[in-house]
Amino acid sequence: MKVIIGGAGITGLTLACYLQQNNTEFKIVEQSNTVSNNRSAIQISSNCHFVFEELGVLNLIKSKAIQEPMLNVYSNNQLLNKLSVTNKKEEGTLFIRRRDLISILMSKLNDDNSIINHKIKNVIEHKHDIEIITDQVAMKGELFVDCLGINSLNESNIVDTKSIGIWGISNNTNELYKKFNNFLLKDKHLVTYPLTNSQTAYTLILNSHKIDILEEDLSVKTIKNIMPKKYHELIDETEDLVVKRIYESKRIEWGKGKVISIGDAAHSITPHLAQGAAQGAIDASFLAKSIKEGKELILALKQRDSLLKKIKLESHLNKRRFQMGYPLSMLRNLFLRLYKPKYNWLFNSKYES
Repeated sequence: MKVIIGGAGITGLTLACYLQQNNTEFKIVEQSNTVSNNRSAIQISSNCHFVFEELGVLNLIKSKAIQEPMLNVYSNNQLLNKLSVTNKKEEGTLFIRRRDLISILMSKLNDDNSIINHKIKNVIEHKHDIEIITDQVAMKGELFVDCLGINSLNESNIVDTKSIGIWGISNNTNELYKKFNNFLLKDKHLVTYPLTNSQTAYTLILNSHKIDILEEDLSVKTIKNIMPKKYHELIDETEDLVVKRIYESKRIEWGKGKVISIGDAAHSITPHLAQGAAQGAIDASFLAKSIKEGKELILALKQRDSLLKKIKLESHLNKRRFQMGYPLSMLRNLFLRLYKPKYNWLFNSKYES
């Protein structure tokens, strides 16, 4: 079987590594020629470590990452609780620069399997094959796997979450931020996590329905205007900002016929549970296994629906929990002081719930 993969992000590259390992013929089509220059960091949660172990790159990833076993939850400058993010092997979340992870995955692939800087214009399904039309060439295969992200979703399947995500990497050395922390704030929340080279990464999620600001107006200066003063030193020493409006999919769409969607193209998840990259990588693992075993691919992928729906629901609920205002935040804080939520169902999951 010849597989054409659309997109050289984490999901597409993970699938490519599996297909190469399985001696399945493939080609990657990627419209950008700067896929390895992404300026943000990423969380590799413990439930997807098995993917990179199967590909033989987990130890290399660990050498470029910082691992944390606990998430510290703060509100009003008070530590509410410490939540475990480990799996049954006692592995925690890995924090790595996105470009480092992409470079590691690309280093496993043969050079002749990528087409960089080609934009896919059309996908035509024929009786016995599938034709991919790019802005420069046409090519044929037996299966097209869409790893192009949320831009591939039908407009009717996209929900604007009224949130804006801001990702930054800071040179600030304050020890407070060099842990895996979630700072709960009214109409926003801030997650910080450590990186190698004494840097700190952070993700700031704003409720754009309550905070009247456009993504194109967001800068270090404007972010400081809406954040408490204690976080200014972190923001001041930011090298770059990545700003995106956050959307999610209404439903899970695995594709049809000879066109398969995985990752965000099938089930875009908001970042409030940090499972987007993890579930894309797990999709890739499951799809490659199903291709190798000759399974009916859409039916096989549907076995993942139950777990993904639970993840999407929990992520959606977290948005509400993380950004509560007074007086509901007081009840939430009391609950978190007295009770430690457990995520064993997630961090010990694999393909299905």
